[in-house]
Amino acid sequence: NDALFIHYFKGLALIPAPNNTCVFTMSTLPDSLNVKLHFHDSDRSYTYSFAKSTEFNRYTFMHITNDAAGTPYSVLTDQMMNLSFQDAAWGNAALGQTLTQGLTGFMIKMELPIAPAGEKYRTIVKAEIELQPEQYANLDFSLPSTINLYQSNSENKVISPILDASGNAATGILYYNINTPEKNKYVINITDYYNALCLQPNALENNKVIISIPVNTMSTSYNRLTVDRIPVLKVYYAKYE
Repeated sequence: NDALFIHYFKGLALIPAPNNTCVFTMSTLPDSLNVKLHFHDSDRSYTYSFAKSTEFNRYTFMHITNDAAGTPYSVLTDQMMNLSFQDAAWGNAALGQTLTQGLTGFMIKMELPIAPAGEKYRTIVKAEIELQPEQYANLDFSLPSTINLYQSNSENKVISPILDASGNAATGILYYNINTPEKNKYVINITDYYNALCLQPNALENNKVIISIPVNTMSTSYNRLTVDRIPVLKVYYAKYE
């Protein structure tokens, strides 16, 4: 009886090394993990197989689900949906809120305004995105040391990392002020990308970006970045007489 078996047999711990470090995730096909027991009663031999990995997921040790019930984020039911900064106003975030967090799939989406560029005697010399993170006393969810910037589209798909002129990923660096944490901020230098974007004839079709903890750690990290002050795009010009 499968139901009786899962109450009797509490489970297995799979460890990668003698130090008992946990394995966080395993990539497997549905129902590919199973337990097979061989036992005997007197002179009779029996075999029992338990391979209900999908049906019995609720019993797994690391069974984690994203439950946004009771929050503004409950309206996000599929990948193509957006929630505006202002519509996420609740609790202490009176003006709005946005966040990116591992294991949930939430990401910060921005549509960059297109600034005048390439005009005679005027050049964009620097463009930066600034994000001010909300501070929490609970350190279980630490601020990521860096955040990444990705090209996106109207369907909220991550297309590719945004690169600088040297081919390096454009990342946000946390400037941490231990005495005045309310002034902590992430700064993402997007000068090269933004210059190229503003010169495109179809710039308004390609101005969507996603700010996130690295996509390749989304399923293995609890880190989150919560922003309750409107993100800022700063554009610096040089004017020539």
